[in-house]
Amino acid sequence: MLKKNDMVIKMFRCIYVPILYFFIMYMTRMVVESVLGTYSLPEEDAILALTPTMAALVMIPIALTLMKYDRKLGFCEKETEKTKTSVLVWIYIIIAAALVCIGLNIFINITGMINWGGGYEETAERIYNDNIFSIALGVGFLIPIVEELVFRGLVYERVRQYAGVIAAIFASALYFAVFHANVPQGIYAFIVGVILAWVRYRCQTIIAPVLFHVIANITSIILTYMGFLEHADTFVYAVICIVSLVVLGGILWMIHKEIDRVNMDEKYDTIIVGAGFAGAVVARELAERGKERVLVIDKRNHIGGNCYDSLDEHGILVHNYGPHIFHTNMKNVYDYLSRFTKWYNYRHEVGANIYGNIVPVPFNLNTLHASFEEEVAIKLEKQLIDKYGEGAKVPILELMQSEDDDIKSLGQYVYENIFLTYTMKQWGQKPEEIDPSVTARVPVVLSRDDRYFQDEYQGMPLDGYTPLFEKLLKHSRITVKTGVDAKEVLRLNKGQVYYEGEPFAGKVIFTGPIDEFFNLKYGALPYRSLRFEWEHFADTDSYQPKAVINYTVSEPYTRVTEFKKLTGQEIGGTTIIKEYSIPYKDRENETPYYAILNDANRAVYNKYCKLLKEYNNFYLLGRLAEYKYYNIDGIVGEALKLADKLLKEK
Repeated sequence: MLKKNDMVIKMFRCIYVPILYFFIMYMTRMVVESVLGTYSLPEEDAILALTPTMAALVMIPIALTLMKYDRKLGFCEKETEKTKTSVLVWIYIIIAAALVCIGLNIFINITGMINWGGGYEETAERIYNDNIFSIALGVGFLIPIVEELVFRGLVYERVRQYAGVIAAIFASALYFAVFHANVPQGIYAFIVGVILAWVRYRCQTIIAPVLFHVIANITSIILTYMGFLEHADTFVYAVICIVSLVVLGGILWMIHKEIDRVNMDEKYDTIIVGAGFAGAVVARELAERGKERVLVIDKRNHIGGNCYDSLDEHGILVHNYGPHIFHTNMKNVYDYLSRFTKWYNYRHEVGANIYGNIVPVPFNLNTLHASFEEEVAIKLEKQLIDKYGEGAKVPILELMQSEDDDIKSLGQYVYENIFLTYTMKQWGQKPEEIDPSVTARVPVVLSRDDRYFQDEYQGMPLDGYTPLFEKLLKHSRITVKTGVDAKEVLRLNKGQVYYEGEPFAGKVIFTGPIDEFFNLKYGALPYRSLRFEWEHFADTDSYQPKAVINYTVSEPYTRVTEFKKLTGQEIGGTTIIKEYSIPYKDRENETPYYAILNDANRAVYNKYCKLLKEYNNFYLLGRLAEYKYYNIDGIVGEALKLADKLLKEK
């Protein structure tokens, strides 16, 4: 069993792809040498020189497949997250690529680095031991393409996901350098690798470093065949080196400024903080119906909020922030989301583990018969139906206050075995701190319907929540920027909203934690958070009888979710999470899930709301911004209402 966040798995994911590429190169050469040894083909040296190109042809589709898989895992930017570029940026990239090749090649030659460690001459002879057309195809195009897919498409993105951009830039460059296996090329590859990774970061597309690498290699081929470096120890070459590297620095700065200019020139009508259902639905409505230019920012590095899902290391679709099940009686909400997804016909059923006996919840007639001996269960069923009627939903508190001793005992049993301990774990309370009148409002259902929800519309997005969000936010008037903290780009002062330091006259729809936005000015609003333990079982296809099992009287965790049973995915093995309820303390690493609602906390929340009274175009929406709990359908409904209101006011 492997935990999802196991450090060994992370390290393996960051290093195995170049090793795989090296293995393919080695095996390709072995196969070619074997064939040459058997058949004694002419021009053996030229054929051997082609082995890197052959290996590239094998590795490119493998790398593209892995990148597609990483996209599903959330290791690559989605279409909605790409930085906008201009033609000028691409021209700068071409110029910079040529300059770095000229400048660094001269530098390595005139400093004598070309002789460090040995191996360079043999490598160069092997690379260029072919006709110009084969070299142009391999060294000029295929090899730089595959190296970018491996080092900037896979290694960089995976390290970035785990350790951030700076670590990703230097780690991918260092790995790129080591891969070249000799000192002169290693030095060249490290410096160029840093630049390539930076270009990848700024342009947010793998096409940018691919173009850079192709142009640099083509420039190198031209310099080699011109004999440009044969007298690289002269003063003229030193001047060319210095000028090339200085101009290169200027060009890189111009790329940086041009990308900022293109992206900052956009004028937004509305800024939305948060890319969960609240923000995404309003963004789509304002862009589609209101023809507004909308910017959506999110502190996380992905869209979808807590509904974000992805494939785990074993190919199983999981909900990264715990299970989210869609259910509603609101036809307009169901119809709206159906525009962006097809549905898997899932009906949520939950089991409760009572000292090893798994029974359906909410407590119903099937639970009754699973919990008591048959004779007792039949008697209790008759008493309940005679008193309340078949199909009735009777609050536990009403059962506990019944004059019938049997019914009263049943109510006490349900309260103690289904809700009391579970509530203690969920909210971190002692038994005496739990108000029975609150928990006991949950009903006992006098039917044999095991569904957890009785809503008319139920299901799971067929391809997952993340593809739903991608379609929801894919609109020409919507720009999405992830990894952006609202506190760093938005500022409120004397009735004026500022974005990136400039006055912003449009609307702001805020769906994040309002207390954190104001730097906890009146104190932190308390929440309960969750801690997950992930486990995978490769040797079994089913861990438990239901997708979710609540542990209501035993175990420190509150529930266990088995995701294959939620999504209907057909795949070998299974992944589960054990869910622990914890206080929300570590705001950097924990997620606020459930607001702790009482009069004192609402009073603090109202103080934060008063800070916004002078900002007429600043709107609060969602469970964090409004300090209340919403189901998915509830927040989608509220988002649609807010969008209607704003569009009517235009």
